[in-house]
Amino acid sequence: MEVDFEFEVGPSKEGVQLSIKSRMGRVLKVTSIEMTEQEALRLAEVLTRSVQERQAKALENPPDAEEPIN
Repeated sequence: MEVDFEFEVGPSKEGVQLSIKSRMGRVLKVTSIEMTEQEALRLAEVLTRSVQERQAKALENPPDAEEPIN
């Protein structure tokens, strides 16, 4: 069963509120994280770096055509 994600970012007392909604079938989960603007910027940096590293690895070691991509 596939999981769908939605992300929402909005203002909060501390700075920024990130809400992550995941839906799998009829089950909906919501996680909300309140953080300062500096923490939000740091999170964005960490996520960007992680994605770039994974993309670079994928280019260096492409999966075999016969293997399913998860």
